[in-house]
Amino acid sequence: MVPVAARNLADSVGLDRVELVGGDMFQAVPQGRDVYLLCRVLAGWSDDAVAGLFESCRKAMADSSSRLVVLERVVVDEDPSVLPALWDLHLLMTNSGRHRTLEEFTALLDRAGLDVERVADLPAETTALIAAPRTAG
Repeated sequence: MVPVAARNLADSVGLDRVELVGGDMFQAVPQGRDVYLLCRVLAGWSDDAVAGLFESCRKAMADSSSRLVVLERVVVDEDPSVLPALWDLHLLMTNSGRHRTLEEFTALLDRAGLDVERVADLPAETTALIAAPRTAG
């Protein structure tokens, strides 16, 4: 993924604005960064694994100005469309995964010491959750 991301970023924003790091996100994340981005990688993992990843991001954050940005399909319980239900069924059938509700994501972020600062609906039924390190007090 890193070579593909490097080509795409070089063409769009330039590589001087980012650092791409390969590896296993469940083993370690880079220390001291301003933004951590997780894009559509959480649906196939258990709540404990996701909460652990969020906690690793929290511990690695440079300071209170760092943010975790999660881009995922979020399940809604009220007036759902057919598409999210089909995604959920697909995940269940292929790897026992599932999409989570906003409340479930919020609870997992809370377990990791992160507070949801903002939620934004994006195209293609994607939701952005921006989380900040919890401040003392």
